[in-house]
Amino acid sequence: MTDNAFAKYATGRSKAIAFLPKPFDLNQALKIVQSGGEIKGAGVNAASPGRLQFYRSLFSATPSVAEKRKTLASIGEAFGFDLIAAINSIFDLKISGFLNLEWSNGERASVTFSRGLITAVDVADSTTKMGVLLLQNGFVLKEDLDELLASPQGSGRLGQRLIQGNKLSPHAFDLVFVEQIRTRIDKMIHSGRVKIGFAEAEVALSGSHLDKDALNAELRNWIESKLNKEFVLDLINSFQEDESIGPSPQFRVDHPVCGYQSVKPLAKKVSAFKNPVTFKEWLPTLQDSEESLKALFFMLIKNQLSIFPKGQTQLISKEAAVSTPVVEEVTPMASENSVTSISDFVTAVTKLTDKDTSLSQITKTKKIS
Repeated sequence: MTDNAFAKYATGRSKAIAFLPKPFDLNQALKIVQSGGEIKGAGVNAASPGRLQFYRSLFSATPSVAEKRKTLASIGEAFGFDLIAAINSIFDLKISGFLNLEWSNGERASVTFSRGLITAVDVADSTTKMGVLLLQNGFVLKEDLDELLASPQGSGRLGQRLIQGNKLSPHAFDLVFVEQIRTRIDKMIHSGRVKIGFAEAEVALSGSHLDKDALNAELRNWIESKLNKEFVLDLINSFQEDESIGPSPQFRVDHPVCGYQSVKPLAKKVSAFKNPVTFKEWLPTLQDSEESLKALFFMLIKNQLSIFPKGQTQLISKEAAVSTPVVEEVTPMASENSVTSISDFVTAVTKLTDKDTSLSQITKTKKIS
């Protein structure tokens, strides 16, 4: 098995958009190159109003669970990088359903969640099919796989049929299944344009899934190795100039995210806030730092920083905020201090074509066709 940690490290250090183990398929490489252009120059106008509403609800100091769920359903035109925030929001809300995606080239994918945990990723990708991954990692013999595929008898997924035929251990299947989820999502997180919508539905938690610890590790990796400075600046620029930023009511210096080496410097500055401070006073210390911008994004999606409305001059206490509760089950929704401007913020830090298929149709799709 290719060392997953090395693959992620090499991709991040080289600023590559993908890691392809040898031997790789040329068509796969071409597809990645064609869909992974830089976000520079894309502009917020390339995305939908639904995307901004999603981030507004996510970054709010007084979050509403109902609003978060509503905006998740209709993010609309967005970028592959936005999947990081969408997946994190579903995870935090502990809801079940299908995150449906349609890329600008017409390809579709669906990520299945059960109570916030990822249980499957359906996408037309021949290089990450279960049989291919099992063979690559030496968990099955080619003869056994060919024999099973040629057999007219039997039903169910390939992995389960191999286990039932004593050709594969359940533990090996779990390892490869989780690796399939990681690999497929990793390929989706780039600057390419995509339509995003979440359809809530009851989904049973399967034996194999990406658990809480693994998902948190992936979120950290995606932000540190995938995001670029242009994406974060573009997102911040989409807010109004009279809005402001500051520590959220849920901010804790001992929050796991604040303990990451890449986030610690920013978290330390935030912990010193007794009252709101202006962007001009605070953010010039970040300078032209891509690491600081990534830390900013991380703290925002994890509710350690919030964006406040015009006129907000006081930090909000945790008791006064309507925080997101921890829920075990959620019933699916019916369809339907002084702080300066964001422009000062950006100055201080640095400076899809519509398809015939509407998003409302996409979000009602349980799995890709």
